[in-house]
Amino acid sequence: MSLKFDMIYGVGQARDNFHCQLIRLMQKADRHNYSRLKLAFPNTAQVLEEWAAGEEVSDLPYEGQE
Repeated sequence: MSLKFDMIYGVGQARDNFHCQLIRLMQKADRHNYSRLKLAFPNTAQVLEEWAAGEEVSDLPYEGQE
C-alpha cells in the first residue's frame, strides 16, 4: 500500500487501515486540529492537499518509513 493508493482508492471505499481513517479525520478537522495533525503526519497531509486541489497525487511513503 501507499499513501497515493489510500487517497485515491481507499478513502472512498471505506477501507479501515490507519491512513485511510487518518485522511478521513483530516478532512473533517477544523483548522487548528488539521494543523496539529499535519505536524505529526506531513506526508499524509500533503497527499490530501494535492488531491483536494485537483493535482497529481504524490506517491509518498508513510510517515516513519522514509
